[in-house]
Amino acid sequence: MADDRESLICCVCLDFFKNPAIIPCGHMFCKECITGLWDKDVCRCPQCKHTFPNRPVITDWLQMKDLSEKLMKMRPKEEDEEDAEAHEVSCDSCTSRRTKAVQSCLTCVSSFCRNHLEKHNDLHGWRKHLLTEVTDLQSKTCSLHGKLLDVFCRTDQKCVCVLCAIHEHKEHDSVSASEERADRQGKLMETREKFQQNVRDREKDLKELKQAEESITCSAQTAVSESERIFSEVLSSVQKTSVRVKELITERQRDELSRIEGLQEKVQLKISDLRMKESELGQLLTTEDHIHFLQNYPKYISEKSEDLSNISKNPKAYFSNVELLLSKMQERLLEVTKETEIKIRSGGAVPPKADGPVSTHSI
Repeated sequence: MADDRESLICCVCLDFFKNPAIIPCGHMFCKECITGLWDKDVCRCPQCKHTFPNRPVITDWLQMKDLSEKLMKMRPKEEDEEDAEAHEVSCDSCTSRRTKAVQSCLTCVSSFCRNHLEKHNDLHGWRKHLLTEVTDLQSKTCSLHGKLLDVFCRTDQKCVCVLCAIHEHKEHDSVSASEERADRQGKLMETREKFQQNVRDREKDLKELKQAEESITCSAQTAVSESERIFSEVLSSVQKTSVRVKELITERQRDELSRIEGLQEKVQLKISDLRMKESELGQLLTTEDHIHFLQNYPKYISEKSEDLSNISKNPKAYFSNVELLLSKMQERLLEVTKETEIKIRSGGAVPPKADGPVSTHSI
């Protein structure tokens, strides 16, 4: 029974005969398979390789058609369900079943499963057909002429087929897709170098931010320590001012550290984004698919870098004015205290309260 089933399988589509027909050399194929093959190539028998000088007459075999249809109805449901599973790109030669394609032929403008790929290589092995990784040929085929898109029109900035270049784009500036890809690849490599430089710049910015964080923390600690030393020398009446000064320093420290942390997060996100895009560019630069390359080219070439070079001019100076202000405040307090003591000893009036307590809002 297995041998009988094999005798009812077309050697082109590798499936049961559909509209079986016999050619003059005596071999039998699906009518659509053999006519489609002859439409693309010379009239040759796929089995015995006999070449016909003129296109021969094909004879229908109705009896074999009935038998083949019965066998197709007897096919197990599991086999049909497995073959009907949706794939990204299906074999163009499998007519009754959808089978995953493993390679595409840019010469035939068709994709083939493993079995039909072997048959294709047997039929066209003596020719130089351009095979590539499996791809959706429909998106790379001219909708007007059905030809492969292999020309790039610089005037209209689009991919066209050779017939479009001859007719519809006759007066336009057109080059081969490979030439345009080579030109744009050079530009894209420059863009990639910019991405890499941006990564290096952002890493440098991150290093500066970490240094600024350490400087701010150290400066804040020094300012707090100095404020404690100064306020330990003044009267108890200025304790509230001392507490307020420490609060202001802490608030300033918190604000500055919060700003630095925000910038660090922003730079880290930017580095991750740049690395991801640089990786995508690496894959794009190595693909053999010119059309995929050209279609994805614009979204990378227009990338703009963000300048974060002026992150912090002098982080060490954030709290350098605290000691100076506190020293002046101490001098003023001592002057007021000495003046008040002298006036009390001499019986003079107490200094007016116009000056009031020293304000710390300027810190």
